[in-house]
Amino acid sequence: MDRLHPLDHIELTQFEIHAVLGVLADEQVRTQRVRVELELSLDLERAGDSADLSASVNYASVRDQVRFLIQTGQWPLLETIAVASCKLLLARPGEAERRAPVEQVRIRLQKPEILGDAIPGVTMTRGAQWAATHTQSSAKIEPPADILVETSRAGAYRVQLPPDHAFDVPPGAACLVIAGRARGETTYAAGAAVARMAETTLRGDARQGACLLVVSIPPL
Repeated sequence: MDRLHPLDHIELTQFEIHAVLGVLADEQVRTQRVRVELELSLDLERAGDSADLSASVNYASVRDQVRFLIQTGQWPLLETIAVASCKLLLARPGEAERRAPVEQVRIRLQKPEILGDAIPGVTMTRGAQWAATHTQSSAKIEPPADILVETSRAGAYRVQLPPDHAFDVPPGAACLVIAGRARGETTYAAGAAVARMAETTLRGDARQGACLLVVSIPPL
């Protein structure tokens, strides 16, 4: 990329999610609103010239991934979600993903209901090099998965499922198909969610495999 011009940005604003989030006892038994703002930095010139979405990033897919991550886990802190979201969105595209790599992510998270007279929030900005050096692999599942975050209550993982490769779904895990197709009792296309206990095994599409976001309670 020509470093003489600044990076371009894809933004998602005014985005709200209802989720179980927090360390207080009453926060762990009810949902509350979480406000999300996202800014993804990457070079969009080729996408603009070619009108080819694979040279950019599908913002609907980004929204779905972050929503699934936040809603499906039981996370203690906004900081936890911020770290996991940055690692997820900065990951290098797998074989099944037709999108451009993201160079930087800025995420802002707020809890507008918890204090009443003030709105607490967290803003985190991270780059692709940080994600590459701070993301560990888990050998507890096959194929090995990128650990986005693990707490005492939940864990989030990014799984690259090669063509026709099987993934044994842990009982406490829900899955989102980020890209490609996954087969179990049902076939799941990109964007489809697999509820906990809905499938025991998922197999990557025979041609392109699949990329999965896995959120497990408890962690794997």
